[in-house]
Amino acid sequence: MKRIIYILFILIPIIGNTQEKWEKSSPSDYMWMNVGSTGFSVGFSKYLSLAFSPTDSLPYVAFSDNGCSSKAVLMKFDKINWTTVGGYPLSPGNAAFESLAFNTLDGQPYVAYQDNTNSSKATVRKFNGTYWQTVGLEGFSEGDAYYTTIAFNNSGQPYVAYSDFANGAKVTVMKFDGTNWVSVGNPGFSAGTSYWESLALNPSGQPYVAFVDYECNQKVTVMRFNGNDWVVVGSSGFSAGPSECISLAFSPFGEPYLLYNDLSNFMKTSVMKFDGVNWVNVGNYGFSAGASSNCLVFNQSDGLPYIATEDEGNTYKATVMKFDGTNWVNVGNEGFSAGHLSYIVLSMSPTGQPCVAYTDESVYFKVSSMIYDSLFTGIFEPKEAMISIYPNPASISLTIDLINLSGNLINIEIDDIKGTVMAKTTTKTGKLVLDVENYSPGIYIVKVKSGNSNWIRKFCKY
Repeated sequence: MKRIIYILFILIPIIGNTQEKWEKSSPSDYMWMNVGSTGFSVGFSKYLSLAFSPTDSLPYVAFSDNGCSSKAVLMKFDKINWTTVGGYPLSPGNAAFESLAFNTLDGQPYVAYQDNTNSSKATVRKFNGTYWQTVGLEGFSEGDAYYTTIAFNNSGQPYVAYSDFANGAKVTVMKFDGTNWVSVGNPGFSAGTSYWESLALNPSGQPYVAFVDYECNQKVTVMRFNGNDWVVVGSSGFSAGPSECISLAFSPFGEPYLLYNDLSNFMKTSVMKFDGVNWVNVGNYGFSAGASSNCLVFNQSDGLPYIATEDEGNTYKATVMKFDGTNWVNVGNEGFSAGHLSYIVLSMSPTGQPCVAYTDESVYFKVSSMIYDSLFTGIFEPKEAMISIYPNPASISLTIDLINLSGNLINIEIDDIKGTVMAKTTTKTGKLVLDVENYSPGIYIVKVKSGNSNWIRKFCKY
């Protein structure tokens, strides 16, 4: 057990807004930090999809877990551990191409996937707070469904797009009308074979779908549904060359942005936006250091587009970039993951923190997650709290600032992630400073109990 250095009692004034002092003050106050334990899936995994819940503001990730017979699994981070939603895999059998989205009305998570127990057709399931239930029929698509992707309109109606093998592997989009899945326009509406579908709805609820268009030499085409038909946005096959790993998203102003990897330019990343007439480059064409696989999202806090990449220029480790209005710049360190990775996905927390999930070579390609977080505020720590811990991460000592808890008997315990008690004490007020110099690098749990109330915080020892 590590020794407690000293306790500063009430003789030392506690400033009421101490928490604000340690909030994010500059870019140097941030770093990429693990979200929970690394490698939290049962086995090696693929087809990841990441989103934050609008009800509890926590990250959720869906994927196929080989440790669970390649069934679809949804896990969430409960501020301490990653736990399986529903307590078991969400699909009865083998699944692929998972896509996660939250219903815009009730906040329930929906997962669309290729259902290999139903002839590789599309299935959507939702978690109603108690158990998983199928939305409409299992295997509702006419034939095999590849690259399934799900999105909601503002009325809480789910849409699914996929490469439809019952219609020549062309694009089909369907929506759930409350009873059945029905086609949006004609099924198989693209001119030719399609892959890498990416579905997004604009602020008014109009569906757009981007895809690799084999009718245009594998360049990217974007189409939208105008209420009657699917029409091309701009021109067909507008990307510079044959493409892969495409991602479609809307800016806060309703502008469609498209990310793609260009096979004619060493698989480097480019981003384009539609200016109302043409698709134009956002920043430099082919701005990534090397070949990469990507996803594109907008941060509602600053209104900027962000991308996450499997960065070949950094031995296929994770790099996140944002467009600052002129250039694409790194968010924190480039190549910040422990090892090379696959299936990287990106989402934004409600407070504007970029978060990634990926399969991690350093833990046998199980799933890991990291978030770009303040050194001082800590992982998922609310802005207004009864306690504050800093610096975070810590090297030599850790201060626990007990805000507005004076007069109560306060129990404090520090545990490692295996549950081993590293330090334990009681106090009634003030600040507690702990010696953590000899702690092994990693994540530790700070438990504070006062009366019938409990608080849990985390800190990183480096």
